[in-house]
Amino acid sequence: MLNLPNELIALVLEHLSEGPTVLDSSWPLQSSSNAWFPLALTCHRIHDVAVSTQDLWRRIAVFSRAGGLDVAFSRSGDLEIDVIFHEPLIIAPAFMQLAQHTARLRTLIVVEGDRNTHLALRFLLSHPMPALTTCQVHVVSTEIPPYRAFTDSGMRFPVRPDFVPNLRALQLGILGLDWTSDVLPRLRKLSLRDSFPQDYLTFDTTLGILASCTALEHLELRYSKPFRIPVTTTERSAGLPHLRTFILESLDYEVAFALLSHLHFSEHADVDVKLDINTDVAAEAALTIPEILPLDPARLPLLACATFAHFSFLNGVFFECAAPARGPGRLHAFLDPASEEDIDEGWLYTPSEALEHFYALLEHAPLRALKLQVVWPYAEETCAADGLFADVFEAFPALEELEYYGNAGAGVASDRQLLDVLAGGALPRLSTVQLWEWNEGLVGFLIEALQIRATGGLRLSQLDIRLVAGGEGVPGAALQELYGLVDGEVKGR
Repeated sequence: MLNLPNELIALVLEHLSEGPTVLDSSWPLQSSSNAWFPLALTCHRIHDVAVSTQDLWRRIAVFSRAGGLDVAFSRSGDLEIDVIFHEPLIIAPAFMQLAQHTARLRTLIVVEGDRNTHLALRFLLSHPMPALTTCQVHVVSTEIPPYRAFTDSGMRFPVRPDFVPNLRALQLGILGLDWTSDVLPRLRKLSLRDSFPQDYLTFDTTLGILASCTALEHLELRYSKPFRIPVTTTERSAGLPHLRTFILESLDYEVAFALLSHLHFSEHADVDVKLDINTDVAAEAALTIPEILPLDPARLPLLACATFAHFSFLNGVFFECAAPARGPGRLHAFLDPASEEDIDEGWLYTPSEALEHFYALLEHAPLRALKLQVVWPYAEETCAADGLFADVFEAFPALEELEYYGNAGAGVASDRQLLDVLAGGALPRLSTVQLWEWNEGLVGFLIEALQIRATGGLRLSQLDIRLVAGGEGVPGAALQELYGLVDGEVKGR
């Protein structure tokens, strides 16, 4: 390495300084690594190159000591600096040092902080930081339960909008946020986790604030609703034209329905919804999928243009649809209706009802690929509901690919329904079928269904069968028959 010119040595050191993605960051954000330090100490020449390479010192990772901060600022020239704190104990004294360099601070990240972190943050943010573009602060402490943070008037993000004119990305954990702050309309990325508002707003006011945040590209609200429920009826809506990612986690189904009903999303937006709905609440409210995810393609365009969908009923409802040909847009929802201690009681919402509402959401979508997992081990008889699949397949005649997980652990009635649908000539464009957890006793019926389809000219081009674990696999004679009924590849395991 000593034979290399100084420029190449500098490039090697810079490469070694690139660390992993910042842990728990809501968007990809690179940390720094001190892996180049030992190399810089091997000889005077490499050390001199390191000292004179300003880019090496612009991203600083602080762990148990803050002594390197002043060194980094002195060796980085006039460059703007990114600082990442990994341990809370060093933060308070380190912030005293940072206060002398706030004009050059570009990124401030606190991976793990405590109550003292907040006090130090108030001091630091009392200084103008014109270069600050990204700020992430996570307060993690057993002294501050997340759902009590809002009762502590001191646990706020104490920022003055005029002191951070270029702040564009903000992520807070537990710290509260003033939703009326002029900081919000400037943001492109906002992530709140267990963060409560300084004052709860009406839903109408919340929509008005969101409507002013037209630059938002990323919005994450994890147990951080700014408004009270129940939600009052309003005709107001908010358009977020540049939003590409919306992540919502909530205990309240009303929060999801309200936001998804009144925000306008692009068909290219990833919409991620996770609800932890208590069993008692679900039963009392008789919740259904359309009461959580609104049937409104005008607000959720993916409901009308999705080409792929995945539905699962297993200890909850998992739902996903996407339109890959149109871009990265995706709607992903997980609805958990029961707490762990109440899981045996289940949800008063059967697989057949859930599947019916699932296809009602997507009845106008040009689905070409469908993945179904309708498994409910706690209520075996519900899996045999009449017509569980027929209506679904009639709703999506353009299907070309089907991936199906069998109900071997809960009876085979619904599996037989699938075969009846195939034998009946439904899904004329179907070319690829994958059957998982398939019951060995139904292999013969599958052959019969494919024979009937082949007679009508409806042949598959690919078939993949995986039997229930513990079996010996698809018998050789059956595989030979399947080879003759499929134009392309056949796999049997």
